Amino acid sequence: MPITDFNQELLDKGILVDVRTPEEFGAGHLENAENVNWYEPNFMEHFSAVDKRQNNICVLQDGRPKP
Repeated sequence: MPITDFNQELLDKGILVDVRTPEEFGAGHLENAENVNWYEPNFMEHFSAVDKRQNNICVLQDGRPKP
């Protein structure tokens, strides 16, 4: 779903988790997004540390990770 389909209230109450590589994240990302690299060997450890009491919204480049 395009980020433009979310309403601002939902974005304000959630955590944006950008799972792209640091290079992709560095080239541009949504304000307040946290970068958790999908390709890191310890991805699950980092991702599990995200606050689960809030809405978590995963952000991908084009809807799926790149191989």
